Amino acid sequence: MHYRYSLLSALAILMIASACSPTVAEPEAQPTNEGVAASEPDSSFTITDALGRELDFEQPPQRVAIAGRASSLLANALYLFPEASQRIVGIEDRTQSASPILPVLDPNSSDKIFFEKNAGPEQIAPAQPDVVILKSYMAESLGEPLEILGITVVYLDLETPEQFFRDIETLGKLFGNPERAQEVRSYYQQRLDIIQQHTDGITEEQKPSVLIIQYSDKG
Repeated sequence: MHYRYSLLSALAILMIASACSPTVAEPEAQPTNEGVAASEPDSSFTITDALGRELDFEQPPQRVAIAGRASSLLANALYLFPEASQRIVGIEDRTQSASPILPVLDPNSSDKIFFEKNAGPEQIAPAQPDVVILKSYMAESLGEPLEILGITVVYLDLETPEQFFRDIETLGKLFGNPERAQEVRSYYQQRLDIIQQHTDGITEEQKPSVLIIQYSDKG
């Protein structure tokens, strides 16, 4: 009897002790980053070209073609950006083309496609450009046929200082290099300011008349 009493007493003590002991909480599971893909930076942007059209791009175009009249003027502007050498895939070869100095500007010039003068969409499309750069007055004759084929066209003017600055900003966005666009703008603005300072005191009577003549036998 004494043994049974001792056993019952021990069990009772154990039950009381377990009831009074503090409960140990399970550690909460901590959130992990496993399986969560890092968010990609947004490289999309919108430009407004010389015709006032807003064009959306998911990323800077990697294959750029220059075509139409005044292609050398367009090339001069594009090659102000270091990205032009890698991005330009085709240039229209016109009589006033800057091709003699192109190898100096572009070490990849031998890899370029040179379109024939007045090339049409059928010659430009095989180059598979992401975007074609044209002068704004080429919209009806060349731009619209290219867009029918699903090729994006960006129009530039580059005639007046105001247009030049606007179009350089557009190219800065296209090449993903707005800092270079600002450098170019500042460079030319400084020179315009110098000219303005030297000509502010000239009256209308003192301004000389200027005649510019251009001749071509190419038709």
